[in-house]
Amino acid sequence: MKNTDYEALLKEAQNGNQEALAQLIAALYPRMFETAGMYTDNENDAQDIVQDAALRFTGRLEKIEDPEQMVNTAVQIVKNTAAEFAHSPRNKEVLMGDDEELSSSAESGNPSKETPESIVMEEAARDIVEGILTALPEEQRAVAVMYFYEGMSVKEIADALHIDAATVAGRLNTAKKNIKAFVEAIQKRDDIKLY
Repeated sequence: MKNTDYEALLKEAQNGNQEALAQLIAALYPRMFETAGMYTDNENDAQDIVQDAALRFTGRLEKIEDPEQMVNTAVQIVKNTAAEFAHSPRNKEVLMGDDEELSSSAESGNPSKETPESIVMEEAARDIVEGILTALPEEQRAVAVMYFYEGMSVKEIADALHIDAATVAGRLNTAKKNIKAFVEAIQKRDDIKLY
């Protein structure tokens, strides 16, 4: 969809046209679902995240001024919703993947190529990474996730967060230093080597 199409739908939706709002959400859905999918391997969880994010997006509709800001806002809301979803006690498996996949592959006679040892090590590594990210201040964590996990450039992050690129670069640099310090502390404490 072209920006001009988004612009027309945005204006109509802001004026209370529910059909325009539905079309707008439908147009944004693939991008929102793709973003949610980066946070979970479970399709149902991704759909729940997008549904919650769409409701939040609707609440912010009045503040959006242009189509580019609209797409960035929708994506950012999905990211925030996914992060909240992942940190809720009942949804800890969002970042870890779905255990049903392992049990279903064993039941079907198609054992996973992963050994129990490698699965435990992978889960431990994920726990360490999640712990490191959680320990970062929110501003650093946001730019680190966008940069390292989503592959966004400093400029793209700046645009998405509506802040200066120099601020993003500073936060990213500080996050890298903090991550390095956390990794070194964990390596020393647990006498292990993290790569």
